[in-house]
Amino acid sequence: MRSLRFSTAILSIVLLALLFVSGALLLLAYEGSQTALDEEVKLTYDQDHKVVSRMVKEYLTGVAGVAEEIAKRNDIRASAAANDFMTIDMILGDSIRGPAGERIHAIVVDVNDLQPVVVSGVSMYSMDLALNTFTNDTTPMRAWDNIMISTDEGDFHLLRYKTPIIRQSLGEVMGALYAYILVNDNYWLLTEIQEITGAGSLSFFSGMDNVGSLEASMIHPNELLVATPNSPIVPLSDGTAHFHSLTIGREPFRLYLHKPGNSSLILTRAYNENLLIGTVTVILISLIVMALIRSLTQRSLGRLLKYAEKVPYQVIPTPYKNGLFDEFNKVGTEIEEMVRDIRAQENQLDAIFHNAPSLMFIKSADLKYIMINPKAPEHYQCREMDILGSNDFDLLPQKQAEILREADLRVVSQHRPAQCEYSIDQNGTTRHYLCTKFPLLRDSGEVYAIGGITTDITDKVNAEAEAQISNKVFEAAAEAILIMNDKGKVLTNSAFTRITGYSSQRARRFALSLLAEHPEIEIALDKHGRWKGESTQRRANGEKLPVWASISVVEEITGGKIYVAVFSDISDLKEAEQKLEKLAHYDNLTGLPNRTLFYDRFESALQLSERLGSKTALLFIDLDRFKPINDNYGHHVGDKMLIEAAGRIRQHIRPSDTVSRLGGDEFTVILSDLSSSDVAQDIARRIQSELKKVYVCEGKELFSSASIGIALYPDDGRNTQVLLKHADTAMYHIKERGRNDVMFFDKALNAQAEARIQLEENLRMAINTQSLFLVYQPRFDIAGQRVLSAEALIRWHHPIRGMIPPSEFIVLAEECGLIVELGRMVLRRACQAAKDWNQILERPVPVSVNLSARQLHSEELVSDIEAALKSADLAPELLELEITETMVIKDLNTVIKTLQSIRALGVKMSVDDFGTGYSSLIYLKRLPVSTVKIDRSFIDDVPGSEDGESLVKAIISMSHTLNLRVVAEGVEEQSQLAFLRQHQCDEIQGFLLAKPDHPSKIHALLSHELNGSHSATIP
Repeated sequence: MRSLRFSTAILSIVLLALLFVSGALLLLAYEGSQTALDEEVKLTYDQDHKVVSRMVKEYLTGVAGVAEEIAKRNDIRASAAANDFMTIDMILGDSIRGPAGERIHAIVVDVNDLQPVVVSGVSMYSMDLALNTFTNDTTPMRAWDNIMISTDEGDFHLLRYKTPIIRQSLGEVMGALYAYILVNDNYWLLTEIQEITGAGSLSFFSGMDNVGSLEASMIHPNELLVATPNSPIVPLSDGTAHFHSLTIGREPFRLYLHKPGNSSLILTRAYNENLLIGTVTVILISLIVMALIRSLTQRSLGRLLKYAEKVPYQVIPTPYKNGLFDEFNKVGTEIEEMVRDIRAQENQLDAIFHNAPSLMFIKSADLKYIMINPKAPEHYQCREMDILGSNDFDLLPQKQAEILREADLRVVSQHRPAQCEYSIDQNGTTRHYLCTKFPLLRDSGEVYAIGGITTDITDKVNAEAEAQISNKVFEAAAEAILIMNDKGKVLTNSAFTRITGYSSQRARRFALSLLAEHPEIEIALDKHGRWKGESTQRRANGEKLPVWASISVVEEITGGKIYVAVFSDISDLKEAEQKLEKLAHYDNLTGLPNRTLFYDRFESALQLSERLGSKTALLFIDLDRFKPINDNYGHHVGDKMLIEAAGRIRQHIRPSDTVSRLGGDEFTVILSDLSSSDVAQDIARRIQSELKKVYVCEGKELFSSASIGIALYPDDGRNTQVLLKHADTAMYHIKERGRNDVMFFDKALNAQAEARIQLEENLRMAINTQSLFLVYQPRFDIAGQRVLSAEALIRWHHPIRGMIPPSEFIVLAEECGLIVELGRMVLRRACQAAKDWNQILERPVPVSVNLSARQLHSEELVSDIEAALKSADLAPELLELEITETMVIKDLNTVIKTLQSIRALGVKMSVDDFGTGYSSLIYLKRLPVSTVKIDRSFIDDVPGSEDGESLVKAIISMSHTLNLRVVAEGVEEQSQLAFLRQHQCDEIQGFLLAKPDHPSKIHALLSHELNGSHSATIP
């Protein structure tokens, strides 16, 4: 490029400036005139825009009004309600062929999601635009929207107005009516615009599509496209082109108008003629000025040029010496400051290069290092001098060097930056690096070097690896995980979709539902940052989904919040809980509420009665003779009988009442909100009558009845325990009086029952204390001289009542089930006593112990006997067990097996109270006994009673015939002893010889006998 002298350039500038000033003055005058003309054109433009916009708006409003009227027509509504599409088609056809057809080109009616009815006007009759496919959308009612339909014939732009068709009777929306206007070549619209604007030509565009034109002048419509949104008014040879932007419906349209007129052309010609004269004058003046300026600036400009050539090579720039002109002085000073700034920038870049934490380098075009920063030796594990002049193959393994070389070649060939990643082992660990390279270009665009920055990204790579592992854990988690930020963006794992059925796109709805149903979640999150709890949601298919959810909130670095919800499906757990609930509260056999649920419901019934001031009755029902039926026919028959009884009870209670099974054959009925006790009695009687009817189980007719005790709230108690106890007491009194009855609780009878219960409790405590003790009554030979054995008899010294007779507490022990434990204690103590006195005798003296009926039928009897013998270390032959005839006869075969097992131990057996029972030789012969004891009631009649004497003699004779020894009980007189001796009785026992007494007395008696000084009675 050829250079110019400064003075020449200045003079040229002055010339140009003068020309410019002259032209500007002329231009200002021109512009003033032109502005006035433009204002007039602009005013016309604005008026045209308003008129066209108003016309379009009125056009659309009129079409919308016609559509609304058609949609509200009663015949349209009636036909729509009846799905009479033929009538709808006829009505629409009449409407569109009328005056409305000039502006509405098509009408579509869509009712009840059935096949839409489409009616087209003349302008659209031959067009196959498939308008029936554009009805099923979500566009709002009573609003315009735009539709473009592309066909083989081209693109068609339509305006659509949607209005509802409303059922007249119910006010519900049955469907919608769509009115369509075809914008393409809309002659009515184009002619209206031309008429109100006075345009010669016009063009109508949507996007790049010309949707209509009118050519009424010599200007072609395409010539109008010179007008743009930035230049909406453009002069033409015979007028102006106007651009208008219109929004019709929701779509923008472009309108181009040609406005005829030549005012601008006349103005332009007048000013062009004056411009030539002014230009010649300015040139002459400029040449004179140029000569003058050149002579003034030559010296100062030369000094400035010399300074500019010298200062770039100075490390510290020398100050510029000022000359004649301030302007040149300022340029010199600016050059000086510029050089200083360049030096400062060079120093800054040098500091960045040498102190950057990353490796920075520059390579030559042949890919050798020519500049490096101090990080390079650390990176390459070698000295700086070994790096400079080397390439990557000299410094790194081949694999890494190839990666770096490939990036270098991309930079050189593409003249663009490039990146690459590589890893190297340093000090036993693998480090990862990201290298960014960029070209250094000459002014010609040639790459003369490559710059680069290498950054250690080890932490980033490791973090990404950990993130991948976390993502895998996230996806593999069995629990559903939902993460949502405060902007509503949601992330879920696969378990969420599996458990809920919701896709990740619909997960936000699930989260919002959870928050809406549990407002306490947001409170807990705001206060504690976490919430845990149970919730019941719904799966995507509508099924209930019980979940256990844990939600926490995490603060983002930007200040936003992230909500993390982890929840698991607890459907199986809830189902198990329901089963456990049923097992815990309902009887497995009858399905009735069990004891636990009974207590809960009874408490609720009592609370209700307390609020209402009404009565509540508790019926305690016990089936009579159920145990024998259950024992004789088996538990399966007993179970069926209980199920049948439960069903019968249900038949006679009210819906508000509760029947429960407490266990065994015991049922309760809670009768709530009673006006009087008569209602309870009536229901109880009906239940009693029903339960007395015959039961048929497995073809067997079974007969039972019911004993029903009743306790009333608040008369008989105010809490569950007391009322249950009192109802049970009333039932117990029925049992004592013969069963099969209904009885209300009576306080007097309850006192007796409580005394019995108290005595029972005392007996339980006495079994393990010294309150119960044993006395022993000796059995003598018929001569009354020798003690052959001693019978153990239990006594009870009550701390308050004193001595309680065995006839009272033995019966109580039988009834309350303590007799087995009591008999076990007697066995143990009697064996120990026999062991003690046999240690001082030269001959054996056994001890005899009475067995109860329950003991005899206990499965533990044999083991209890063995334990007692072993505990006392007593020989089996020194123990004799006494049984009664009645015990044996009730279950002969079972008892005989038990007695044989006892006899096999070496323990003797005897029959007590013989004669009071069946006194059958057949039974006696089968029993493994060695002794028969005649009951004292027979001894009382001898001598003196012929029948009594005959009976005693027969028993003795019969027993001897069976090789059994005979013991006479209750011998209190010498005449009785003489009679027994006469008839060869073997042993005697009674107050005549010795009363029952403590073991110490027995020891004394046996000691006297040992010393030969026996006394017939114990003092």
